[in-house]
Amino acid sequence: MKNGLRTSLIPSINLSQMSEFCLVIAALGLGLKHIGGGVVGILTFVFAVTSVLSTYLIQYNKGIHLRFAPYLKRLGLTDINSQTLAAKEPELPKEIVLLGFFRETSLIFH
Repeated sequence: MKNGLRTSLIPSINLSQMSEFCLVIAALGLGLKHIGGGVVGILTFVFAVTSVLSTYLIQYNKGIHLRFAPYLKRLGLTDINSQTLAAKEPELPKEIVLLGFFRETSLIFH
């Protein structure tokens, strides 16, 4: 979508935790013999690690982005730079419509 590396990385980091529902699906797959016990073991381990790390990943997502962005640029992934942002036409101001005019709204105008 050409929104830049930050727009791509930050939501990916924030959503990296594996959910408990995955373990339920894995247990069903094990019961139906679609997957083996080793796969369920790996999924359980990944669930435990991501549930502990997700707090820190979300807290430090900007720092993680700043650390990995140069490597991703070397791989050929492009980022939005200031020239791209400056080339965009300025947006016209939008009109605001206030529905209902009571005490709170009248305070905005005063």
